[in-house]
Amino acid sequence: MVEEQAVARPVGSRTEATEDQIAALQQRSRVENTDGNTKYCVGRFDSYRKAFNVPPQLKALERDDLLNCFHKVFASLKQINRKDYKTESLYNCFCALARQIKEESNNAGNLWDREDPDVDKVWRTLDGKMKSIADSGPQPSNASEKLSPLELQVLFQSPELSCDTLEGLSNQIFIMLGLVLSVRRGGHKGLVVSRFEWKKTPEGFDYARYHFPPDKNHDGGVRKRGESNDQLWVCRVKVLRTGIAGIVKPHIRIIPPDQIDGSGDGITPIADPKLFFAKRPKARNENKVIDDTLYFCPQTSKFGVIPTGAWYVNAAPGKNTLSVRVKTLCALPGVNVTEERLTNHGLRKTACEALVYREVK
Repeated sequence: MVEEQAVARPVGSRTEATEDQIAALQQRSRVENTDGNTKYCVGRFDSYRKAFNVPPQLKALERDDLLNCFHKVFASLKQINRKDYKTESLYNCFCALARQIKEESNNAGNLWDREDPDVDKVWRTLDGKMKSIADSGPQPSNASEKLSPLELQVLFQSPELSCDTLEGLSNQIFIMLGLVLSVRRGGHKGLVVSRFEWKKTPEGFDYARYHFPPDKNHDGGVRKRGESNDQLWVCRVKVLRTGIAGIVKPHIRIIPPDQIDGSGDGITPIADPKLFFAKRPKARNENKVIDDTLYFCPQTSKFGVIPTGAWYVNAAPGKNTLSVRVKTLCALPGVNVTEERLTNHGLRKTACEALVYREVK
C-alpha cells in the first residue's frame, strides 16, 4: 500500500499548513551557530560518556545517572588536544547541554533549578572546575590580532594592494571593505553587489550603503519586539567630515565619500569599488554582470599586459582562499607583518577598537 504524502488541504477559502511546513517554520526560528555549538558540546559529552561506560545516549539517561555523568564529565573535560577549556567555554558547554536536555529529555528535570540540592551539586562541580582553571593562570588566547595604524599603512602602501594591477585591486577592495563594513570572520564570501546602494550627500559627494541580511542571531523575529525601537532597531551613525548623519538600521553600513587633499593624496573608498565593479566579467551579449558575487578570480595577464576590458573571469575564489587572504597578504615580502593570529576577523577588530578609541557610538 502506497503511503499517502502530507499535502496542504484547502479549508474553505484557506489552506491548512502541513506538519512539514510548521516544522520548517520552527526550524527557521533557530540560530544556526547555537545549534552548531550545541551539537559539538553533545558530541564531546558523548565521547566522555562512552569512555566512562555509561550506555544510554544523553536524552535517554535517567535523572540520577545523568547528574552523576555530569559530575564525572565536567570534572575531567578537556579539549581534544588535552588542554583545558577556557572558563567561558566550559560554562557555555554546560548551558548548551542543559538546553539540549530541556528540549529532548523528559527524565532529567530542570538543570537550571539550583533550588534542587542534587542539581546544585552539579553547579558546584562546574564552579569548582572553572575556579581551578582560572587559578592555573591565563589561558592562551585564540583571538584574532588587530592591525596597528603603522601595519595598516604598510599594507595599503604595498604593491600588493595597488589598484593598477588585477590582484592588487581585488586585495585593496577586500581589506577596505573588511575595515569599513566590519565584516565577520567568514563574511566576505557572502558579500554581493546587489546589496550596495549608491547615494549622494547634500553637498553632492558620492557615498554608499551596504545592506547586510539579518545577522546570525536572527534579528527580526518575535524576540525583543516589546522593547523600545529607539534602543533595538536603529542606531545613530555620524561619519566625520562627510556630511552624513542620521538614523540608520543596524544591518546597514555606510561607506563614506572619498577624501582627497589638494595634492591628490587621500583615501578612495568609493572610487576603488566603482573601478572594481567596472572590471568584473560581463554576460555575453548583455551589458550586465554575469553573477552577483563580489569577488572573482583575476585573468591571467600575458607578459604583464593589463586587459583592456574585464580584469576578472567568471570563477569565484574558493572559501578557503578568501578565509586566509589577510594572513597571506601580511606574509608577503612587501608587507612582512607577522603577528601570530592574523585573520580576516582582525580587520573587524581593528575597526571596532578604532571606533571605541574615538568614542564613536
